[in-house]
Amino acid sequence: MPVVVRDRSGAPIRVQYGAPAPQYAELLMEFYPAVKRADPTAEVAVGGLERPSEAYLKALYFSGARPFFDAVALHPYSAD
Repeated sequence: MPVVVRDRSGAPIRVQYGAPAPQYAELLMEFYPAVKRADPTAEVAVGGLERPSEAYLKALYFSGARPFFDAVALHPYSAD
């Protein structure tokens, strides 16, 4: 059964592959506190970023997502 993450208004947050960083940041901001409430020891990782990932990660930081993840997963083999 899929998990639907909803924003504060109750609307589903829809994020798909290649989503802009602000949209993904919104998902992290809603998802992270729920995960930590369920299991304070759980770690939340940013989904596997492709190289080059620095610009996307900076955009997540700029969007306010930095306090809402514990690690960053990378796919180092996905680019030339």
